[in-house]
Amino acid sequence: MNHISKLFIFLFIFKITIFSYNSAITDISYKDEKRNRIFHAKVYYPTLDIDKNEILVNDNKIFIGNKFQKDAFIASGKFPLIFLIHGSGGNNTSLNYLVADLTSKGIIVVATNYLSDDENIYPPETISIKPWIQNADTSFLLDQVLKEKKFINNISKDSIGILGYSKGGYSALALAGGKLDYN
Repeated sequence: MNHISKLFIFLFIFKITIFSYNSAITDISYKDEKRNRIFHAKVYYPTLDIDKNEILVNDNKIFIGNKFQKDAFIASGKFPLIFLIHGSGGNNTSLNYLVADLTSKGIIVVATNYLSDDENIYPPETISIKPWIQNADTSFLLDQVLKEKKFINNISKDSIGILGYSKGGYSALALAGGKLDYN
């Protein structure tokens, strides 16, 4: 077997993406009527658009920002969906270095601001020591995003995942069935 055949088999088996997409971003908002909560989320997604309405996200004294195409057309095809849950003190743009890499590989990422991460939006008495609320928020958002007209034909419903950092890591484990053990 020659080297070209071996490379083809490796790429076929591991589904390595050789093609790279540009990264796009759009804002979405939903209201959970049952719990009287409003969510402002960012959807990051693969696009083929270049420099149409490029913005720099989360560029500050600590982090180097990443470039995203604002409200660009989504690339054609079905893409995996990942919910990104930040940790305490984070927000829907704080992990954009990771998001830029995921979208360039053809993954749609949804990130929102969660309870008590912005005290101007959520009342301080609902502090983040109630992690189950974050899980309910994520479940609600998943249902809404799967109905979103802009993405309904591009989300691979067989490839939905969750990724969390710090407190968001707990939420990711809990949504996957993990239990909190206080002992």
